[in-house]
Amino acid sequence: MGKTCVVVIIIFLGAVAMALTLGLYFGRMFTMNPDPQMNPFPLDMAPTSIDDQYVGCRANMRIQVNTDYLPREKKTSTNFNNAWKEAEEKAKPSIHGLQDEHSKAIYVYTNEEPKIYPDFNREVRDGRSNYGTTFQYHSLHFYLTEAIQIIKQRQTTCMTTYRRTNVYFHDVK
Repeated sequence: MGKTCVVVIIIFLGAVAMALTLGLYFGRMFTMNPDPQMNPFPLDMAPTSIDDQYVGCRANMRIQVNTDYLPREKKTSTNFNNAWKEAEEKAKPSIHGLQDEHSKAIYVYTNEEPKIYPDFNREVRDGRSNYGTTFQYHSLHFYLTEAIQIIKQRQTTCMTTYRRTNVYFHDVK
């Protein structure tokens, strides 16, 4: 790993890593009560997860998110629209090179109500085959991913972060 301080894993737990890094970075966290009835997830390389880092297409994706995905996603999901509206009113001003959209996305993801993170996590965890068709969170995924990339570039010290989860994992043999 050499001199690299931060390791951000954006595969299965891409969404979890986002919450971990961004939620603690901005001082917003939420708690969840574990449900022992839930099926455990394999602790593997998450081959069905969305892992787009937007390498080589970041500028084009930003345009597409602003002009197509975000307006459409707000229009097709009342829950997401309400969450985004609340973020527009309540998200803290951006810091450390982040733009307002990044702060809004972090607010939407880490906010207790309306709950976006369970659906987002599920779609990121299992949505690789649907990414080009029915994936519902292009804008949120893009802004959270970009926020992590910006923070990682500007970070001067290592941070160890922890986050609770209400899902169970099992070893893959």
